Order: sequence, then structure tokens, then C-alpha cells
Amino acid sequence: MINKNTKLLIVSPHPDDETLGCGGLIQKVKKAGGSVYVLIMTYGDEPQYGGFSESSTRESELQAVMDFFKIDGYEVLFPGDKYHLRLDTISEKEILDALEKKSQYSLNTLKPNMVAIPAPNSYNVDHRVTYQCCFTALRPRPHHLKGFSPFVIEYDNPSFSWNNQSFDANFFLDIEEELENKLHGLSLYSSQMRKDPHERSVENIRNIHYIQGRAQGVKAVENFRIIRYFL
Repeated sequence: MINKNTKLLIVSPHPDDETLGCGGLIQKVKKAGGSVYVLIMTYGDEPQYGGFSESSTRESELQAVMDFFKIDGYEVLFPGDKYHLRLDTISEKEILDALEKKSQYSLNTLKPNMVAIPAPNSYNVDHRVTYQCCFTALRPRPHHLKGFSPFVIEYDNPSFSWNNQSFDANFFLDIEEELENKLHGLSLYSSQMRKDPHERSVENIRNIHYIQGRAQGVKAVENFRIIRYFL
């Protein structure tokens, strides 16, 4: 499933969601000799409870994380305050065009054989819009007409405890060897991480992965849900 031919595309609502949900998966693919690309939807300036989200800081943090994980390519589709936490104000057509064909790492251009998108069970509007547009963009058509990704998964966000839908994982990735590097990658997003007992603390993310791992009889896992697995 994961080998030197794996070409993974992660669509992330904001800088850090790709690491929260897929930090272990990223390392697995890179270790196997595969390639990883990331599409970030948006970021901007925003006061937060316990911090402040500032564009230039988030940009530099994003670059540091992409370098740390040796990401093969990444792009921010809709940067700036006009779009951050306002993706629902953009037409679905504009977002679909970016995802399907206009981005340098679009589905039709990159032709990834694995795509990871955020789960829809979030209170955050940018996450919900990202999921819906990704789901539409990944709709199957005859393969000669548009890019077709045979393996599509939703990734969990272990820092989101406040939601009105459960995340029914059916694909579990053992990340015992990758967990500490994942947590280091998260720590590079210092403007977004918080002190324990905040749900977005390194300690909490570690504990959640430990709990998820014990449920599968191992030390730590990342949870995913398979949307499509085509052979």
C-alpha cells in the first residue's frame, strides 16, 4: 500500500492540520521512498483563545515544517484575511478549479495515487468547506477524462474534541516509530500549539495517539477513514 511509487497529496485547511492528521503517514511514505505534496487552503491573521494567528509567522512556521518532513512540494491556495475562516464565502466552482486543475499540485496535474482530506466532523467552517470541495473534486469519471486517485482517505484531527459527529475510523496506521518526530513537527507550529491541559498541547496529542494505539493493541496509531480503495 505504501511503497516507493506512492504519491501522496494531503489537502489541509490550514498550516498544521496536515501534521496533526497525517504526520505519521507523511513519514511512512517518505521512508518508503515515495513522495508527499501538501495543498494548504488558507491562513491569515486571527486572534485566538490563548494566542494570535499571524500570517507572516504562520508562513515561516509552514516552511520550517515542510523542510523538516522533506515535503516534495506545497502550495497555499487562498492566503490572507479575505479567505481565512471565510472559505464558505468563495464559490465552490473557484475552489474546485484550484483543486482539480489550476494548482501546480492539482489532482489532474499531480495525479496522486493516495489523497488524504480532512474529516467533515469539525466546528471549523474552513474544514467543512475543504472536505466538501475535496469530496466533489475526487468524484470518479472515466480515467482518461480527469485524474483518478485510487486511494482516498479522511484524516482525523486529534485536537478536535468538540464536534457533533463521531469519526468512524476503519484504517489504522502504526506510528510508534514516527510519533516523536510528528510531535516535533507540531512544536514547530509554535504559534498554534498551547500549554497542557489545552487540547492542542503536545502532551495531549501524544496521549490521544497512545489511547488510539491501545485500542488496536499497539503503542500509537493515526486514525483514518477510507473513502475509496480501488484495485
